Amino acid sequence: MAGRCALGRRSGVPLLGHSARVHGLEEHSGRANRRRGLLRGGRHRVRRDRSLRLAGAPHLRIRRSSDDRTSRPLPARPRFLEGRHEPRRWLRALLLAGLLGCSVMDREALVGLLDRYETRHRDEGSTLDRIRALLAEREDAFQRTCFAPGHITSSAWIVSRESGAALFTHHRKLERWLQLGGHADGETDVLASALREAEEESGLTGFRALPLEGGPEILDVDVHEIPARKDEPAHEHHDIRFLLEVSDAQPIVRQERESKEVRWFMPAEVQGRFDEESILRMARKAADWGARFPVGPR
Repeated sequence: MAGRCALGRRSGVPLLGHSARVHGLEEHSGRANRRRGLLRGGRHRVRRDRSLRLAGAPHLRIRRSSDDRTSRPLPARPRFLEGRHEPRRWLRALLLAGLLGCSVMDREALVGLLDRYETRHRDEGSTLDRIRALLAEREDAFQRTCFAPGHITSSAWIVSRESGAALFTHHRKLERWLQLGGHADGETDVLASALREAEEESGLTGFRALPLEGGPEILDVDVHEIPARKDEPAHEHHDIRFLLEVSDAQPIVRQERESKEVRWFMPAEVQGRFDEESILRMARKAADWGARFPVGPR
C-alpha cells in the first residue's frame, strides 16, 4: 500500500478518499474518486489527455470503472460559475440596470415606445398599427430579407449642436436627399441601429439622442414602399426615426459606395429645398423638440 501511495504522489494521481491538490487548485475527493479506475491486479490506469491541462500540472486522466461512474453524484456547480456560458444575458442585465451608462431595446420595449409616441400623435394611429402588426406577426421583422409586407428600418434627423443645421445624405441609388439611416440587420435595438448608421454614413462621432433625460423617444415613424429590384421584390420599410445631435466641428467622411454627398442644411434651406412630406414632417417635429430640448453645448 505504501508503494501505491508513493506512486500516487509521484504521478500526481489523487488517493482514494483524499482531496487532490495540484499547484494550489483543490479538487473534491468525490470527483477524484470517480476518475479512478483499476486495471487487473489493482494497478491504476493512467493516460495522458489534453482535456485536463493545468499550468505546470501533469496532463493526466484517470479512467473510472462503470460502477464508479454511476454510483457517485456530481458535486454541485460553484455559484460563481452559474451563467458563465451566457455572458450576453449578464451584459444585458447590466445594460438594463444602467450600470454601463447606456440602455438596450428589444421588441417589447419598441412597442412601448410606439405606444408613447401615439399619445403625442393620435393622428398617426393607422401607421403605428401597421408597424405593430409587423412586429407581432413576423419573427424576422428586423431582417432585410423579410419582404411580406416588409421590415423594420431606423433613421435619424441629425442636428448640429452648434448651429442647429440638419445633416442629409444624397443617396446614390435612389438619387434623393435623405436623412441618414438604414437596415436593422437583425438588431432589435433600433436606436442603436440608427446611431450605427449615422456614424458609418457620416464619419462623425459623439452622437447623442434627444431628449437626454428620461430615455429615448421616437421623433417620427413612416411606412413607405420600396420598388422591386432584380434581387428582391417590392416591399415596405417601416422606419423608426430618432432625433440626434452631434458637433459639426469635425470632418465628414462619407461612404462613397452608398452616398454621393453628405452635407449640412440650415433650417431655412430645408424648408426651401425639400417638398416631400416625410422630410417636412420631421423638420416640424424636430423644431418643436428643439424648443423643448434646446440644441447647444451641454
